[in-house]
Amino acid sequence: MTGGQIDEPVAAIIGLGANQGDRFATLLAAWGLLGSHGQISTELLSRPFISEPVEMDSSAPFVNAAGKIRTSLGASALLAVLHETEQCLGRTRERQTKRYQDRTIDLDLIYYGDACIRSSELIVPHPRLVERLFVLAPLIEIDAGMIDPLRGCSVGELHRRLVARISKGEIASQEIAATLWPESSDEDDVLADTAQTINSKGRGSR
Repeated sequence: MTGGQIDEPVAAIIGLGANQGDRFATLLAAWGLLGSHGQISTELLSRPFISEPVEMDSSAPFVNAAGKIRTSLGASALLAVLHETEQCLGRTRERQTKRYQDRTIDLDLIYYGDACIRSSELIVPHPRLVERLFVLAPLIEIDAGMIDPLRGCSVGELHRRLVARISKGEIASQEIAATLWPESSDEDDVLADTAQTINSKGRGSR
């Protein structure tokens, strides 16, 4: 299931985030690029959420969202497409001196069907989702009843537990607020710039 291609398409959940540049436009551009891949069908995108940076020294708020896709790519191949899409949108994944840094785009594989994967390159379900409101809040808009295959409970229940832990002071407060996608943004400009990058560098098979 982690290889290049699978026989039957599987549903997967992607986390999207950015705190640099035109954050809304970049997330929408990333979603559009994923949908243009021949082995990926985009199905549902949550509202955007504005969130304060967690466990990082930055004053730049993030815009986060979650999206549901269906894909015939294996998990590792899908992860490679996510990283390729990030690169097309201006992110470089060089060796970092800090664990968390500002970024123009971040695409995470949160769930891949009901698979539990742990390898040197990929951990699914995403290992820190239970401590991240910016992951769970958009996710429950996609499907609050979705069962986490590792923990055996719904993502709605994971969200409720996290909110309770924050209210008890067990986890630091996480500021987050839902908003709306702008009716107009620079998404077309971002996509146009990205198309030029793809044409100049080339991109993997769709």
